[in-house]
Amino acid sequence: MWGSLTALAENALAASLSGQTVLLGAETAGGKLRFTVQDSGCGMSPDALKCVGEPFYTTKAPGQGMGLGTFLARLFAQRLDGSLTFDSEPGAGTRAMLEIPLVEDYEEREATGAGR
Repeated sequence: MWGSLTALAENALAASLSGQTVLLGAETAGGKLRFTVQDSGCGMSPDALKCVGEPFYTTKAPGQGMGLGTFLARLFAQRLDGSLTFDSEPGAGTRAMLEIPLVEDYEEREATGAGR
């Protein structure tokens, strides 16, 4: 999990100019744990937003990233019956939301075989 959060935070820092804010948050609701990473960058177009999380897709300059961080974070979330979603608009930054079931719910799902 920490690798996934690290990848999302590194992307947010890379998208934000020096001195701009990157916000990290965590909350629980509805049996889920949600981590939020919000950058202050230039945001993404709707077309770019559709591609985020695909393997080897990156908005970074050549040599600055391989496009695997969000892909691996999404795989992690899906493996735990969670999700990774993004919200972005050009000029307004990007918000990544990594959501996973709380441990109690996950243990219950494993015991009943749900979510497989």
